[in-house]
Amino acid sequence: MVANETDEQREERIVNDEVDRFYRSVVHYGSADIYTAVKIARAVDIDGDDLGELVEDRAKDYAVMVGELDVCYEILEYILQMARNKISEVTGYDFLDDFNGGTEICTYGNYMCSQYDYSEKAVKDLKSHLTNASEDEKEELKQDKFVMYLVNDLGISEVFPEVE
Repeated sequence: MVANETDEQREERIVNDEVDRFYRSVVHYGSADIYTAVKIARAVDIDGDDLGELVEDRAKDYAVMVGELDVCYEILEYILQMARNKISEVTGYDFLDDFNGGTEICTYGNYMCSQYDYSEKAVKDLKSHLTNASEDEKEELKQDKFVMYLVNDLGISEVFPEVE
């Protein structure tokens, strides 16, 4: 920690360090897209090395060069899939496979502007299933960073009230 460093300054320094680690592990050029992807990854405790590995694996899966991928899309899609897996494991409800009301929740890739895309009905359906989960299930889901990132991003975090 640097003397007289605020929490915001510390976070900015750490993100910059993680960006540098990511560059060294995967990409030979810099980009604001990578900076954004690292910030998203840090929100779920993924460091620059692990983000680099995730992107390398996706490049192999798609048979493309790393530089051809939308790194923001890749980390958001990873978070979506990890949240999906955890919610399905805990509640038995797979909000991507079991929802049949139209547009499901998906990842829309547009580099720094990548985001989740969804219908209001899909979010309401997920919210309903989470609201109706048992207290033990809610507690387990609340401890998962991927689930919490997703519900915060979808604007439905109120399904997990704060523990008093």
